[in-house]
Amino acid sequence: MSAMVWLLLGCQSSWTLEDTDGDGFTWLEGDCDDGNPTVFPNAAEVCDSIDNNCDGNIDSDSPLALTWYGDVDGDGFTGDGFTQVSCEIPPGFTAEPTDCDDNNSAINPEATEYCNDIDDNCNGEIDEDGAIGGTIYFTDADGDSYGNPDAPVSQCTQNNSATNQSDCDDTRAESFPGADEVCDARDNDCDGDIDEGAIDASTFYIDSDSDGYGDSATSIEGCEAPSGYVDSDQDCNDSDITIYPDSVRLEVPQDGIDVDCDGLDFCTDLSCDGRPDILLPLWVDDDDNYELDSPVYLSSNLTASVSIETTGVLAGDSYDLNSDGYRDVVLATGYDGTTCQANSRIYWGDSIETLSGSTALPTSGSRDVKIADIDLDGQHDLLFSGSTEDCEEGASPSPAVIFWNTSDGSFSESFSTRTGAQEVWEVDIGDIDDDSFNDILLCRHRSESTYASSSIILWGSSNRQFDGYTELATSGCADQLLKDLDDDGLLDVVFANYRDDDGYEPSSSVYWNNGNRFNTADLETLATTAAWSVQGEDVDGDGDVDLVFGALADLTSDIWELDTLIFLNEGGSFGEPIALPTPSSPHPAVADLDGDGMMEVVVAGYRTDDAFPSDRVIDSYIYWGSDSYSEKGRTALETAGAWQASVADFDADDYPDILMSSYFDGSTHAADSRVYWGSAAGFSEEDTTELAVSGGVYAAPVIIGQ
Repeated sequence: MSAMVWLLLGCQSSWTLEDTDGDGFTWLEGDCDDGNPTVFPNAAEVCDSIDNNCDGNIDSDSPLALTWYGDVDGDGFTGDGFTQVSCEIPPGFTAEPTDCDDNNSAINPEATEYCNDIDDNCNGEIDEDGAIGGTIYFTDADGDSYGNPDAPVSQCTQNNSATNQSDCDDTRAESFPGADEVCDARDNDCDGDIDEGAIDASTFYIDSDSDGYGDSATSIEGCEAPSGYVDSDQDCNDSDITIYPDSVRLEVPQDGIDVDCDGLDFCTDLSCDGRPDILLPLWVDDDDNYELDSPVYLSSNLTASVSIETTGVLAGDSYDLNSDGYRDVVLATGYDGTTCQANSRIYWGDSIETLSGSTALPTSGSRDVKIADIDLDGQHDLLFSGSTEDCEEGASPSPAVIFWNTSDGSFSESFSTRTGAQEVWEVDIGDIDDDSFNDILLCRHRSESTYASSSIILWGSSNRQFDGYTELATSGCADQLLKDLDDDGLLDVVFANYRDDDGYEPSSSVYWNNGNRFNTADLETLATTAAWSVQGEDVDGDGDVDLVFGALADLTSDIWELDTLIFLNEGGSFGEPIALPTPSSPHPAVADLDGDGMMEVVVAGYRTDDAFPSDRVIDSYIYWGSDSYSEKGRTALETAGAWQASVADFDADDYPDILMSSYFDGSTHAADSRVYWGSAAGFSEEDTTELAVSGGVYAAPVIIGQ
């Protein structure tokens, strides 16, 4: 060993060639403290004031060391331009920088904001409200250009503020000086008054007799009715509490007193009390008698009944034909037990609750009658259909016939017009071609041996004449409708087609009126089966007239359970129908029963597929518009052989009632019809009145005064 090596080993006695602390490294291999097993190259640096990994740095490269921020500009706030990493916070440093400009001591979180396009106070906003050097404005929180006097604000640039301080309610854009005053219990125009001169103010009328109806001669404008005032001006005598619209005080015709303020000094119903009465016209009894006493149910509880002698009635209508102030009734006779050549009749009303005497009018197999001023002479005329359907063999052709009203209100065969159209089931009257003359629509069920018959429009002209006719193709037409379906001012025509020569599935027809008397027919077909009736109402409340079809039966397949169909009008055309699962229901009713603006469909259940011959005590249904005509949401009403549903407010309580008239319950034609009374709670089988009859009610009940 040389002297030099020995000298070195002697001088560095603590250095060894061995791994003294057992950490895997000798001093020759970089262990900077071979007496501490936690210190060696690549060891984890921790905050312990020791160079644990022998890289010459103490603690600064430890994962636990933090970055600290210093203050460059000396304003007491640190920025991110001067940092130090260490385990302990150095003096004058902070854990987070707060100075947004550490090179300018005038800019820091506690500095004053000035209008200088600089964020002086480091809040992230430049020249925000309240900055020194701004202009005083007034907060405009609702954006109506009028400022809140209680919220002045200094702004470098005007923003969501106003130069004025005139807004009395800065939470509502509808309130500012000069705004329209409306009825909302607020000072909209900021003049210190509430609801004065409101643009939506109502007119209220004095109600001196406290009957709920006011006098149009004395009124006041306001948002609420003052004491003694009401919103109706329909009282025609404000000094008599018994005189008002829909009054149930008995009307005395032509006494100079209009008790119900309808402008008419005559009775609108048989009992003259302003409530609708019910005539149940009978067709036949269980012994095949057609000459029967048809009952009339009067007054609000429908317990008082009178009757009239009738013959095989298939339709009826009511009007004061002779202008004596009392309602008359017209009944169309279809068959008398022997012949179709049986007279229809006018039953004359001449006092309260009385139909005294009648006038016979020669018709043939009449299934329909309409009362209207056909010739526009101020007198109402009569239009009867004529048919030999289900009549005796060899019966002569049966045209529809018009009986013209004379000046004294009488009718006779000598003053009548036979239309020439045969096998007519339904008749309607209206100015179809918009020429100021009434036209006549005739629904023809068949033509001799075929159901593929044409229905007829007779074009009216002056002097009770007709200016030609137009034929519209139909198939076993059972019902028809005249309605303006597309809101163009012209009446369109709908036919419910019951059957053709092959069966019971002909489409029903919509003939759109294009103003040229249907010379080029605009036809839309609707898929129906055994359609027996059609009604036009705005079912869904969208302003368009929709169509509801009732169905009788597919007799080829003996199917009675056919859906009632709702076709919604989609701006002048019809899509797929809403199908309501029902028993046979030839005559449903369509009415708003709950006052929500949507129509309900009341389905009278006549029979089901298995309800023959003896059991037709089955459920009828109310399908509710508010429930989207759901089968689950419908209301069931037990009925017996119900043929037709009708709706009217029979007790004048402002709740519509439902009349289910019965034709045959499987064992008798003398099945009671029934009124279901409407109320705030709806309809119940416990709240009904039965109307006894001696025969089947095939025709629609005549609701006198509806």
